[in-house]
Amino acid sequence: DAYLTSVGPTDVVEIKWRTTGGTATAYERTLIVEPIASSEVTQASATTSTTTTSATDVLMNSMSITPGAGDYVVYFSSSVAYDTTAADLYTSIYVAGTQIAHTERDLYAEDSFLTTTFPIATQAVVTGLSTGDAIEIRWRTTGGTATAHQRSLIVQKINSTNTFQASSTTTATSTSSTDTQMTSMTLAPGSGSYLAYFSTSLKNSFDSSGSTQNLAIYAAGTKIDHSERQIYTENSFDTGSIDTFPVATHAYITNLGASDTIEIKWRTTTGTVEAYDRTFTLIRLNIPSS
Repeated sequence: DAYLTSVGPTDVVEIKWRTTGGTATAYERTLIVEPIASSEVTQASATTSTTTTSATDVLMNSMSITPGAGDYVVYFSSSVAYDTTAADLYTSIYVAGTQIAHTERDLYAEDSFLTTTFPIATQAVVTGLSTGDAIEIRWRTTGGTATAHQRSLIVQKINSTNTFQASSTTTATSTSSTDTQMTSMTLAPGSGSYLAYFSTSLKNSFDSSGSTQNLAIYAAGTKIDHSERQIYTENSFDTGSIDTFPVATHAYITNLGASDTIEIKWRTTTGTVEAYDRTFTLIRLNIPSS
């Protein structure tokens, strides 16, 4: 995610990528660009890597914004890794010194994945913020040194009547090989057009054949194909592994009916998949008439 200023009428916003070797593959993918008044957005960002060895939540370097009183939607993303010790790496959003529990995201990969970097993202609606309250990203690790690379924290002022959020800190489980609703992850916001954001951490207990987990946004019972995200847990991982990976997706949804729902559905090819703390956020857009 990023906040862009001074985009010209013919300027292109695009995603570019590279690989240091072999062939990289991108599956379903989504790019959303939303026009917004600069007075309504604050961004904190950093391109210099930062580290922590703290076993308790501490501020991630450069990831703090004090936007003033009001209601906000908060977005955070980065790439994170840990070093020579297999450990859980947790990040979450804090407001006025208090953790928003459902925004906590967990990365744990076994010893064969040490120093491997993974993307991480989280988001939340924050209402009733006071003038001096800070919105922060805090993180911790259960062992070794955790590293966060390039990172962005965006705080956008909103009208709380146009935002909707479902969240949970209770673990959801599924063994279904076909898409089924993820527990607590459904909203019926009424007719209109919406930006939808979802993030969580997934774990799968699997057999020696490996396993793939998929999740996607559904609107009015129909899957938004480009919103599907997948994690493949290869068979070199230990059987019954506790490896946990962050995952996020988003979509732009138009012409939702008054009684239609927007929900997260998921599936796994084998084993039991678990979703930990999770957040599903909708923002109603005011679309000008043509």
